[in-house]
Amino acid sequence: MKEEHELKIQDVALAKTRQLDKIKGDLEARIQNFEQELLRSAADNAALSRSLQERSNMLVKISEEKAHAEAEIEHHKSNIESCEREINSLKYELHVISKELEIRNEEKNMSM
Repeated sequence: MKEEHELKIQDVALAKTRQLDKIKGDLEARIQNFEQELLRSAADNAALSRSLQERSNMLVKISEEKAHAEAEIEHHKSNIESCEREINSLKYELHVISKELEIRNEEKNMSM
């Protein structure tokens, strides 16, 4: 009877050991799956971070180019306004000279 009891205890211990080994194997497999998923997620995260950094750099570059283009536009506007003022001044000068010429021609015609 003592032997039977010891055999039962050994059988139960062996069954529990097998059960624990199976649970341990399942848990180790799950851990390995989680580790692989973590590695994939880390790679995805790194790729997304690089992409985000590239886009951020592109936005900074575009902003700088936009500011430069706007400054050039303002410079060209200023040049256009300056040219328009010069044209108007030359038109006025032409008008004055035309009037002077007209007066001289009239004076010349009167003296004849």
